[in-house]
Amino acid sequence: MARELEPNRRGFGRIEKRDSGRYRAAYTGPDGRLYRAPMTFDARDDAVAWLSARRAEIQMEVWAPAAAARAAFRREVPTLREYGDNWLANRKTRGRELRPTTRQQYRMILDTTSTRLSATSHST
Repeated sequence: MARELEPNRRGFGRIEKRDSGRYRAAYTGPDGRLYRAPMTFDARDDAVAWLSARRAEIQMEVWAPAAAARAAFRREVPTLREYGDNWLANRKTRGRELRPTTRQQYRMILDTTSTRLSATSHST
């Protein structure tokens, strides 16, 4: 009877449709803990592919959830310099482009901040 109520039951992992229309994938690892994808997916097929890759890793005994999560997080998060460059390129005030002196001052602030943060991260 339960099978009739769950026609989309999967053999490995689970996929949930969020209120936003995106899909979230999760699976129970060999250690018995629940692992969720570090991102949501536009299409159900993308979530299925992500779960298939995790299942293959487990079967090949190369599964390392912490390393995969860190790598995915690094790919998604831009550096301060990348974010600042994008922000400055698209920055407008009241629908108008920034004045050249304002843009130059913002660039100087971004460069100084990035340099300081870079120096701080290398010294620790």
